[in-house]
Amino acid sequence: GGSIVLAQPVPGTAGVNNTFTVTGCTPNSIVGFYVGQALGTNTIVRPTCPLGVQIGIGSPFRLLGAVRANASGVATLVTLAPATSAGKTFHFQVVDQIKCQASNLVTEQY
Repeated sequence: GGSIVLAQPVPGTAGVNNTFTVTGCTPNSIVGFYVGQALGTNTIVRPTCPLGVQIGIGSPFRLLGAVRANASGVATLVTLAPATSAGKTFHFQVVDQIKCQASNLVTEQY
C-alpha cells in the first residue's frame, strides 16, 4: 500500500477546534492520532499490532483520539487545542491499526 500522510492541523491555533486529516489509510480501518511534545525513536504503540508500531514521538505522549477511516482511506479528527498549548510545539502522528503502519510526523507550534 501507499504511505499514510497526515496534514498539518487546521487552523493550528490554540483555544479552538483543530481538524486533523490523514489520507492513505486502509478503508474503514481504525486510526489512532497520537500527540506529544518530545521527539523520540524508541516509542512503540500496540493498538492491535502484535509487534507494535514505532512512532517518532517520545514520552510522555497520549492518544488524542481514534476514528474510523472512510471508504476512501481518509480519516478526520476534530479536537480542541487547549488555550494552554499556545506558544508550545507539539508533534502528531497517526497509526493505521490494519496496516500496522505510522504516518509521517507533523510538528505544529501553537
